Amino acid sequence: MQLSLVKDAMYDLATKQQKYVEDTYAPKSIRQHVIADVGKDTLVFKACIAAVEKYMSQGYYDSKNKRIKILRNNELSIDAIVMELFVAVLPSREMSPIQSIATQLGNRLGFFHLLDGVKTASELIAVCESTGLYTIYCAAEEDNETGTLALISNYKLSDEVQDFINKTMYLPPMLCTPNSWTNNVNGGHLNGSSSVILGAINHHNEKQALDAINTLQLIPWELNEDLLEIEEQPNKPLDTEKKRQQFHIMANLSKQVYRELLKTGNKFYFVWKYDKRGRSYSQGYHTNLQSTQYKKAILQFKNKEILS
Repeated sequence: MQLSLVKDAMYDLATKQQKYVEDTYAPKSIRQHVIADVGKDTLVFKACIAAVEKYMSQGYYDSKNKRIKILRNNELSIDAIVMELFVAVLPSREMSPIQSIATQLGNRLGFFHLLDGVKTASELIAVCESTGLYTIYCAAEEDNETGTLALISNYKLSDEVQDFINKTMYLPPMLCTPNSWTNNVNGGHLNGSSSVILGAINHHNEKQALDAINTLQLIPWELNEDLLEIEEQPNKPLDTEKKRQQFHIMANLSKQVYRELLKTGNKFYFVWKYDKRGRSYSQGYHTNLQSTQYKKAILQFKNKEILS
């Protein structure tokens, strides 16, 4: 009886810790940090509000009018739409292909069809360029090395906010057992993990083998502390300064994740999902079962068995 009470108390503590992690590093926290850094009273934010209001108030061809009507009827206010634009644009300090920004923004506008979201996001990006928030470059321009239409932000977030965003891009493994998937959208993290199928355009409600990934989610893992003493090495040659910087950021953020996992007891679980072909994937970036050789090597089962 006492052992059962101890286990329950430990699970409650792990659940509280997990809830804190998800609340702290949720997308809404990124928005709060960005708006605190930029400020809604700045001229550029107000200019974007005016540009979006004008865009949404005019009449266009039928399919575009339909998309804007859906956008008006969604829960996002114009302030919130502009904030999503800021969150999509500002974290990148380099020139980015416009497709990637439009896809990020389109996913957050509340459209059922991804293509409608991306089209609308592209139009919002176009009408807000005049505010000076960013500059759009044609593919043929000398400064554009992306090979496609691209943009670069004219504003920079503080180093503190940039560092926070880098940490929140990917949630670490869960400190308590993930919620069992009960259908294609309910399961995983305590605050939800969206679709059980990877890829925004791949979601559907047809039957999935939820029992299989629910079993995988019950397996506890730990870090091998001896192997953590070995410095992580790049998987590929770092032949440019950009690659060296990216690896340095990734390795340092990974170390922070490892320290936090060790501090909370070195016991954690992975959320699992399927891709569109039915292959299962553990979720995570800094800690993942299907990552580089180093990141796979530092993981081991928490529960050991003696083989005889």
